[in-house]
Amino acid sequence: MEFPFIDVVVPTFNRAAMLPRLIASLLAQNYPAERYRVIVVDDGSTDETWSVLQQMATRDGHVMPLRIAHAGAYAARNQGWRAGIGEIVAFTDDDCVADPDWLAAVARGFAARPQALGLQGKTATIPERVTPLTHQIVVARPTSRYETCNIAYRRDALVSVGGFDDEALNSGDSQLGAAVSALGPIFFQPEMIVIHPPRPRIFFDRAEWRRQVEGLLRLYLRQPEFFRRHWGRSFPLAVGFRWGVGSTIKRAAMLVPWLARDPIMYFTFLRRLLRERAILLAMLPGFWREAKTGIKTTAAAPPAGIAVRLLGVAVHPLTWERLKEIIADAVKKDRGWIIAHHNLHSIYFYHHDPAVRSFYDSAEWIHIDGMSLVFLGKLLGLSLGRRQRLTHLDWIRPLLAEAARREWRIFYLGSRPGVAERGAAILRREFPGLRLETMHGHFDTRPDGAENRRVVEAIERAHPDLLFVGMGVPRQERWILANRENLRAGAIINAGALMDYIAGEISAAPRWIGRVGLEWLFRLASDPPRLWRRYLVEPWFVVGLFFCERFGRRRGAP
Repeated sequence: MEFPFIDVVVPTFNRAAMLPRLIASLLAQNYPAERYRVIVVDDGSTDETWSVLQQMATRDGHVMPLRIAHAGAYAARNQGWRAGIGEIVAFTDDDCVADPDWLAAVARGFAARPQALGLQGKTATIPERVTPLTHQIVVARPTSRYETCNIAYRRDALVSVGGFDDEALNSGDSQLGAAVSALGPIFFQPEMIVIHPPRPRIFFDRAEWRRQVEGLLRLYLRQPEFFRRHWGRSFPLAVGFRWGVGSTIKRAAMLVPWLARDPIMYFTFLRRLLRERAILLAMLPGFWREAKTGIKTTAAAPPAGIAVRLLGVAVHPLTWERLKEIIADAVKKDRGWIIAHHNLHSIYFYHHDPAVRSFYDSAEWIHIDGMSLVFLGKLLGLSLGRRQRLTHLDWIRPLLAEAARREWRIFYLGSRPGVAERGAAILRREFPGLRLETMHGHFDTRPDGAENRRVVEAIERAHPDLLFVGMGVPRQERWILANRENLRAGAIINAGALMDYIAGEISAAPRWIGRVGLEWLFRLASDPPRLWRRYLVEPWFVVGLFFCERFGRRRGAP
């Protein structure tokens, strides 16, 4: 059995009494001690938790204590996994106890399922301590909640979706699980066992219900397809039935045996439960009216690090500011990330060309290029706007200004002979000090061909911070996919005809035309023999995808 390095991440807040019990169970794992580490993030505790944590770290070097200002459990989890190095990240909570074989089961689960991006474990409780007035988490089969008291993800999956939604008040577990499951499978691993002991139940008041519903609203807005599949099409009806009526009846019925054991306790529970659910049903209509009109709601656009599903593909709703941060991070840490984009043309090829599909499935970041996608996403319930539309011509010059200032090395591969050189000369005049090399894209791209080897060797010698590949869809995607293992670059970007526009080889539409969604019409009028199929035929396939998704059916590649 292989032993991948595992980071165990635990957020904690004011749990000085409970934390030692969990840490003891984690340090007693039947797993090689040198192959895991316990990262505990104190979320600004006001009791003795930080002092207790420091003492445990002093006694055992496997415990890594971190501390942040009070920002919530999801922010603490993000801080924890980003501080780690393990290829697997396992999450649990500070009030749990891990089975001695927990980490071994995590490793076995990923080894047995190489395609898995996540594993959901079995969470049990202590039955003899359960009463109607206790709270406990029990997970005996796969659920759509993806609760972080017992779950593990591949680090690459967390990087791809950006981790948890820091601003979520709750349902962040489900948001993350939905984003990861959109990229690959999450399996149930019953041998991954964690015990969640019962603790006194807190019945919700109006303020707490609002926090709960706001968290679920974020899931509804950010993962609409996931919400429709697991909750239903209507947000208020789903919440009212699932939380207000259905679970009330279920809980009251499950605990009926307590009528004989302790009738006073049962009726105390029932009275508090009915009052709690009445508060929810009373506040829900007003909350939904506010949410629909955008008044006093914390729901916003999808978080820029979490992938959403749109027309059968994954995209990250990035703004320029967030994209710039991602590129800077890729350069600083020489990550070798693929930073791609989707428009109607690429989505058509994604569903028709297996190599293009593999390219996008392997990309770390995929931003939206085109107002058409923004418009269709809004019709499908995604909170997208013009800030999430990032086309290369809009952001390449601000990026190159930053590149010149930071002395980044840039390599552009693509265009016909002579075109890239003309474009590079224009850019060097605009940005003095810009370190930009070019090579044309008219060569034999067969991986074992002599010309291809020369191109890869030239890129390797340059070791650029940014590698732009502009050979058109699908040629550039196929080439990057076939040669990625030999490409040394901080970030690899499929760039289409970017340098042709800069060199004046192709006329660029005025930027205001792109912002109103009519750039396609300008391009079609400029070169109808070359572009008629792209703009007059391919979009009808995408329209079909839209209707399939809009009415709840999935459509795969033909």
